Amino acid sequence: MNPTGNRNAGKGDLRGFKYPLEPLARRAQWELDALNGKLAQVQQQLAFVRAEFDAAEGQHQQTSARLGQQLHVRLDSSRHRAGLLYLAQLQASMKKLQAQLAELDIERTELLRQCLAAEARLEGLRTHESGAMDVYVREQSRLHAAEADRDWIMRGAFNKPPAAPMLEPGGGA
Repeated sequence: MNPTGNRNAGKGDLRGFKYPLEPLARRAQWELDALNGKLAQVQQQLAFVRAEFDAAEGQHQQTSARLGQQLHVRLDSSRHRAGLLYLAQLQASMKKLQAQLAELDIERTELLRQCLAAEARLEGLRTHESGAMDVYVREQSRLHAAEADRDWIMRGAFNKPPAAPMLEPGGGA
């Protein structure tokens, strides 16, 4: 594409050109845009869940370290048991978050595959359109050249000097 964003620039006179597959190309572009939107949502969810997982993992490490220090200082079985229950809850939460991360990663991979396929379809249509434009421009150039040739031939016929009248023998002065 050129800097102005007009992919038809430099092709020639395209005033009469109609690409028959333009509705299909537009639909392919819409599908690609929709897939890119879904991909962005999944990536946003992935980042959110990853941040939740990282926070839970950090909380788990802090709580584990604190419980370990409390064991060395003073043994309080009820507090220790409550801390262990909290750690178990954190681990269960982390497992759920890991499962969500795995699901989102699979979904993201599938959406990436679909985006690549949609991009390939759209690029194929745009390549076909470019080829159709080239054929159209060549045909228009050929028609214009043929018309110019006809005009030149017609002008040549009108611009010929009139033929001298034929004189009859013996009928002269």
